[in-house]
Amino acid sequence: MDTFIDYYRVLGVTRNATKQEIKKAYREKAKQHHPDTGGNKEAFVLIKRAFDTLDDEWERRNYNALYDIYMGQNYYQEDRRDYASVKEKEGGAKNNRENEPDSRHSKQFSSVKKFASWKGVAVTSIFINALLVLSLLYTDPEEETATMELKETLASVISENEELLAHNTALDEELYALHTEYETLVEQYNQAVKTETNTATAAETQDDMNPESEPPSTKHHADEEVSNETNTDFFTLGSTEEHVKTVMGAPSGINNHTGNWRYEYSIVRFKNGKVSGWTDISDNLKVEMKQEKEDVHHFTTGSTQQDVIDVMGTPTGVDSKTNTWEYDYSTIKFENGEVIGWSDVSDNLKLK
Repeated sequence: MDTFIDYYRVLGVTRNATKQEIKKAYREKAKQHHPDTGGNKEAFVLIKRAFDTLDDEWERRNYNALYDIYMGQNYYQEDRRDYASVKEKEGGAKNNRENEPDSRHSKQFSSVKKFASWKGVAVTSIFINALLVLSLLYTDPEEETATMELKETLASVISENEELLAHNTALDEELYALHTEYETLVEQYNQAVKTETNTATAAETQDDMNPESEPPSTKHHADEEVSNETNTDFFTLGSTEEHVKTVMGAPSGINNHTGNWRYEYSIVRFKNGKVSGWTDISDNLKVEMKQEKEDVHHFTTGSTQQDVIDVMGTPTGVDSKTNTWEYDYSTIKFENGEVIGWSDVSDNLKLK
């Protein structure tokens, strides 16, 4: 049974491809096969799994160990047949054992090293490699029983490896389902934001008609930051649509319902023609919020938005409607420009 998946072939790159080449290939494949754009769900899940493995340096090293073993198995079977023919001609002499494998395949197996776990199957790969080598060495007739036991053990290990791969596939499918659920929630949230915006607009109109209404607060927070339109290297809160287009180029899509711009899977939100937030899913937005201090190392409840910027840098997501900032999957909640809570899902918040 052949259950090994060539992740390099899945992404259309070579074994020696750089991280940049792998990432570029992944983005092209993901965009082509994403279910939301009419692609195949199973193909998308496989592409995602291949990228997650090859993009991580440690997992890629462990995968390469499996890859080299797999690619060498056909040569190994051929060597077994060639060697048996030579043994028969030489009368089964044992003193030639050290010279049995030809130099080409001695070099093939000498490159296989022992690596740590790779999603629970790296240890299995090491064991398979050891069994293959032992099986190559011990082929004498009087050791036939030991060879059969090794083959049975090998079959058992391969079966366990297949079960682990099947479990991994199930986890990938579960991840895809969660991603779909997340996109549904985002759409529901956008609809709720539109409703809230319409309500707020109606309330502001009513306030303008009421002479006793209090003037709006002039207190300045970081989420009210005014964009420096002369800087074409990045945009920020308050940047105009024209400035965003100058920095990022034309968007890959515009939601006519919400007014949001899309760059691949990243989203830039606008209010009254100016940036009010973003979600940098594709890690491609050229956005920046200015740091003022360099000696601030932690934040806590009561810290200002500027304190958080000085500690954490520019957030990967900003939602001005809910006063929430995102750093990967972690979130920080603000009220009146000060921290009132957080959720450190990604374990990356620098808290005191």
